[in-house]
Amino acid sequence: PDPRALQHVAMEKSVFERTWLVERKVYVDNFKELNVYRRAGEIRVDGVLDEADWKNADVLGNFKAPDWGKVKTADLQQTFVRVTYDHDHLYFAVEAMEPTPAKMKAGKNVDRTTGYGELGNHVELFYSFPDMAEKCYQLMVNSEGQMYDVKVNSVSDKDASFRTTAKWAVRKGTDRWTLEIAIPCDEIGSKCLPGMVWRLNVGRVRVIRDVPRGETSSCCNGNFYGVSNFIHLKLR
Repeated sequence: PDPRALQHVAMEKSVFERTWLVERKVYVDNFKELNVYRRAGEIRVDGVLDEADWKNADVLGNFKAPDWGKVKTADLQQTFVRVTYDHDHLYFAVEAMEPTPAKMKAGKNVDRTTGYGELGNHVELFYSFPDMAEKCYQLMVNSEGQMYDVKVNSVSDKDASFRTTAKWAVRKGTDRWTLEIAIPCDEIGSKCLPGMVWRLNVGRVRVIRDVPRGETSSCCNGNFYGVSNFIHLKLR
């Protein structure tokens, strides 16, 4: 019955509702996990996603724009991701929907040490296995097949000397462009084993000639960095 105590409780309830409950809803609404199945057939890394393993894979989509983005989520060109694996490789297939492929603006001779700004239209893969804690690998491939690769120790600490030995290929279609990539486990430090849970993020930067506003999106609620934001990649 103490008015001062009741006022204090009401204030704390209000703060709780405006902070913790709001952030919990954001987390629940955007929580994602992807079941990844061991490949059953050969994967030809040619940018053509016609293998049965891609057709049978679960699809990761619903990319969102970051809060600071100039283009809102409802206006994005969507992106779809599939993943498969074997003991020695992690495979990704990315479809970036694009109504004007002839206008994609991307560098054709990107320096892999200093050329991030030359990439233009590209997708970014972030992946991490449990022992890496908040560190991850980041591979960026543009629609011309140019690569920029780093190992991310933190947002402000990136090892640009890292060089992936992955095999990749891009293919341009009439309504999309695709990336297919096979990443060897030897360079990561952990084999792909059933039951493991890796962390993954895929981002996209869409740059189109004559369109002043580029699009930025990711499958992790618009976030690019921060392993705690990444989805759970469950190897089956």
